[in-house]
Amino acid sequence: MRRALLCLFAGVLALGMSPPVRAGMIFSQNFDAFTLGEFTSKTTGKGNSATTDGLWRLASSSDTTAGNRPKVVNTQSYSPSQSASITRPASGARGKLQGYTTVAGSPFATGIYQLEVWLREENAGGNVSSCTFDLALDGSTSDPGVSKIGTGWSAGDGASVLQVYDMAALAWVSTHKVIPTDGSWFGVRLVTDLDTRASSAYINYGLGGGWELGVSGVAAATAASVSGVNAVVFDPSFAFGSNGTSVNSGTTWIDNVSLEQIPEPSTLALLATGLFGLSAWVWKKRRQGLNFRQLACKEFAPCNCPTPRNEGRIDA
Repeated sequence: MRRALLCLFAGVLALGMSPPVRAGMIFSQNFDAFTLGEFTSKTTGKGNSATTDGLWRLASSSDTTAGNRPKVVNTQSYSPSQSASITRPASGARGKLQGYTTVAGSPFATGIYQLEVWLREENAGGNVSSCTFDLALDGSTSDPGVSKIGTGWSAGDGASVLQVYDMAALAWVSTHKVIPTDGSWFGVRLVTDLDTRASSAYINYGLGGGWELGVSGVAAATAASVSGVNAVVFDPSFAFGSNGTSVNSGTTWIDNVSLEQIPEPSTLALLATGLFGLSAWVWKKRRQGLNFRQLACKEFAPCNCPTPRNEGRIDA
């Protein structure tokens, strides 16, 4: 019995500590430690790609024109004091922001990854800005996305809503979750399974609210077209008027960006099964009248086990 208990405990511990590829946070950035001003380079940047800072720089396909580039600002922030802003100019190309990692295991080709970001859309005269961002594989001249999420006008909803791009159908899928137009911050999560190549989108309206599922099962890029992920790319899209017409310019503020691997459902199920079995075994021994001290002695040190009557007994 002692050997069985030890094996069960070791199995449960291994399942809890060894999700596939990489466990936990890959990078997390709130831009507070960065110098204010524009991102100016596609090669060097702010932060450290080998740590959970991530390296933040102009994306490979970004416009490098001064004034059009993303920048770190302290005029707006979700938490605590600074954010990144990205603006769609009235004409011409636009500046794109990329967060990039070289941490161990990257680029990641298997597992489930959660990209979370908090956004604030500009609302100027009824025109609401929009932004798309990709969970991507860094490239030298392009930024191939595995899955794409965005805020933009949906004719079906008659509003600016959270949307996910179907990489198979090459079309935006509306989540029917309306984007705040009052200038408040809101959270967005993009969850992508690199094994099934499917994505889900969530939104959080803040003020203590929880995460709401917008849409699931949206096709991501195939492994043949994009083999893995190691970056996120933010792209300022068109701003939209109240009737859905493009007005070409607008600013989105970006804060508290994080990319992490989350345990697969099968891993959680196995962990729960192991814990249930262990709990059932302990419950059975308690029913037999053994307290926790006696139980430990009986199973692991039977030769040195004191047996005072009813000492610390826990009755069923």
